[in-house]
Amino acid sequence: MDELGAVQKHEFETLYVSGFDAPTNYKMLPPEVYELLDGTTKTEYRVFKKIISVSLEPIETGDEFLLAFFKAPVRSMEYQGHNIVSEEEQVAWEEIDVESYWIDDFKLQKQFDFKLIGTARSSWIDPVPYKDNMTGFIIHDVEVIGTLDSPEEFETNVGKLQFQHDAVVFPAISLLSNKVTILFDYDQAWMFQRVGAITQSGNNIKFHLAMSGSGEYATGASTVKATFVILLQDITV
Repeated sequence: MDELGAVQKHEFETLYVSGFDAPTNYKMLPPEVYELLDGTTKTEYRVFKKIISVSLEPIETGDEFLLAFFKAPVRSMEYQGHNIVSEEEQVAWEEIDVESYWIDDFKLQKQFDFKLIGTARSSWIDPVPYKDNMTGFIIHDVEVIGTLDSPEEFETNVGKLQFQHDAVVFPAISLLSNKVTILFDYDQAWMFQRVGAITQSGNNIKFHLAMSGSGEYATGASTVKATFVILLQDITV
């Protein structure tokens, strides 16, 4: 909520979120102290707050929203974890400082890391039964020649993505029933970037990739073979 009382929302992809849906880190609040009939005292810790660590995927846009989020008098975070339904929680700062930097000194690859603290609670989130709703297809050594000015189009079962591995074709992928994420090899994450939206093309999906580093990689003077995963999350379960 901004200073005028209007609710502003923005969706970000994350590299990791720790402490929201599992007791990774938390802060105990002052305990309750009881005086018993025999004169002794008993101390009970009943209430705690979650400490939530967030690392966003590199972003091109949205940093102005993040600045407004950091300054807002009231803020909340909604997170969809692997073992909880989507849940919104009002949050405050655990650490005032926000770590922000450019990956490989490239201004369109901004990285934000920060910590938040949740509202007081006496019990953890009730998990829903775990369902394996994730499927991944790994693609090795695909040459990417696109640049940010002219990204290269990729389509499953076509061209460079004719097969996923061992001459196996991709199955039908529907964006109506799957959330699709492109994850690059950790050591290559700074070199490549998906540009624009992922779109449907019959039973295939299309997306655009570009070399997003600096120097020769940004201009296309050199090409690099990428290793990445097309990750599908079934959103119907």
